[in-house]
Amino acid sequence: MRGSVKKDTDRGTWYFVIDVAPDGASGKRRRLRRRGFPTRKSAEDALKFVLAESRDGDYIEPSSQPVRAYLENWLSGVAVGHKPSTAAMYAHKMRRYVIPRIGAMRLRQLDSAALDALYADLRTSGGRPDKAGEPTPLSEQTVAVVHRILHRALRDAVRRRIIRSNPATDAVVPRSTANREMNVWTTPDLRRFLEHVEEDRLHALWVVAATTGMRRGELCGLMWHDVNFEIGSLAVRRARVPVAGRVTEGTPKSDRARVIACAPATLSALRTHRKRQLEERLAWGAAWQDSGYVFTQTSGAPIRPDAVTRQFEALVTSASLPRIRLHDLRHTHATLGLAAGIPAKVMSERLGHAKVGITLDLYSHVVPGMQEEAAAKLEALIFG
Repeated sequence: MRGSVKKDTDRGTWYFVIDVAPDGASGKRRRLRRRGFPTRKSAEDALKFVLAESRDGDYIEPSSQPVRAYLENWLSGVAVGHKPSTAAMYAHKMRRYVIPRIGAMRLRQLDSAALDALYADLRTSGGRPDKAGEPTPLSEQTVAVVHRILHRALRDAVRRRIIRSNPATDAVVPRSTANREMNVWTTPDLRRFLEHVEEDRLHALWVVAATTGMRRGELCGLMWHDVNFEIGSLAVRRARVPVAGRVTEGTPKSDRARVIACAPATLSALRTHRKRQLEERLAWGAAWQDSGYVFTQTSGAPIRPDAVTRQFEALVTSASLPRIRLHDLRHTHATLGLAAGIPAKVMSERLGHAKVGITLDLYSHVVPGMQEEAAAKLEALIFG
């Protein structure tokens, strides 16, 4: 393969021309031309680089495809191969934070400096406008999520030989070591909440959430045939989550089912709830919707996850308890369990984490106390 360097007399710059592999569809000859070099030597150096890569079989012609077009095409593929909630999250982050800012750039122009500038812009003005309409900073955690998604998208571009290397690999991204925002209740707080909601229609849901650590979507996806009263357990097989305003049903977050052992108080709350649901069924008569879900509307229709969140927030307010999110009931369950000496492996299985390391990382604030307790017990065993 050979190329030549020529001068663009109209612009006063230099360029090179090289024959590349024929078009795969038509078989026609193709020529690669790169312009804009200030000197003959710079053009020759660039030509030598391309020729060397071509000999090694590594050369990939820089794509002139806009970043916007590539990402939209990539998101279409994500929508097919991932959970609807995951695909919706990817699309939201790319279309809100990335495409409006760098979507017009060509893929061949995208480098680590461009991504550094993108992340810096997001950190200073990527958040929602304030009351005066002024932009606000985007959290380090969200910028990191944007980076991870973009890194994955560009990694796929490398795999498909659309670009030679992944510019996100060398970008400077926030490395926040802080745990996600996590507020938990103490044991007295949790006991006070459960006493406060004893007469609430969804009392059993709050009990199950507090004693099993199930996610909101898993609670809304629980069906009666998942409840085994004889052995005292719940099978978590599905989750109902909102995606773009609609509730979709899929597998749990870890993509695998799990079985959670239940205490007698939890089973008792479920039995009382089932009796109440049967009374509602009789009251609705033929209009009752036999959805099979444990937690439903009074008509039997599936309950919406966002409705559960609103009800929880209202109950917390009326109980005058420290404000926490519904998801923090799950964190409360894990924190109290670990603090009580339940092995991390057991808590990891109850929570549905893919690995026990996830549990230890999320609840690292509990581990120091566990270490001290373990040291004291071992000392007592060894030295008496």
